[in-house]
Amino acid sequence: MTLLLLILLPALAQEPQVREQAPGLSFPLPKGWSRQDLESKSIAILPPGGDARQCTVLILPAQDVDLGPAEAHDQLFRTATQGSTVEGKVRKSTCAGWTVSDAKVVTAQQQELWTAVYTLQSGKRLEAIMLVAASDALFKTHRPTVEQM
Repeated sequence: MTLLLLILLPALAQEPQVREQAPGLSFPLPKGWSRQDLESKSIAILPPGGDARQCTVLILPAQDVDLGPAEAHDQLFRTATQGSTVEGKVRKSTCAGWTVSDAKVVTAQQQELWTAVYTLQSGKRLEAIMLVAASDALFKTHRPTVEQM
C-alpha cells in the first residue's frame, strides 16, 4: 500500500490542467503562454517573454469544406502562404492525427518566416492551427510545445 501511495502521490499533487476553448476545439494553454482573441475570430497563442513578438500560434476558425482531408489541407497551406515564396521543400507529416505541412517562406516584404500548418478534418469540418516564427531556432524551440497542445 505504501508503494502504491508513493507512485500515485506525484500525480495527485499536480495541478489540474485548465483547458482553453475555441469553437469546436479545446486545448491546454502552455504555462507562461498568453491567449488573444482576434477580430478575425482566430485565436493567437503567444509564448512568454520576447519570443511573443517573433512567434505566434494561430487557431483558425473552423470551417466546413467540400474537399477531402488532403485537398483541404493543401488548399489551406496555399492560402496561408499566398503572396510568399516557399524556399526549399514543403515537408509533410502527421502529428496525433493532424496533417502537417511546414516550410520556410519569404514574404513579399522579404521577411523570412518558418511556418507550419496543422489540419484535422472530421466530415466536412476542418480545424486548423498555424505556427509562424521569425527564425528556425524559435520554430524548433516552440514547435514541441505546440504539438503537445
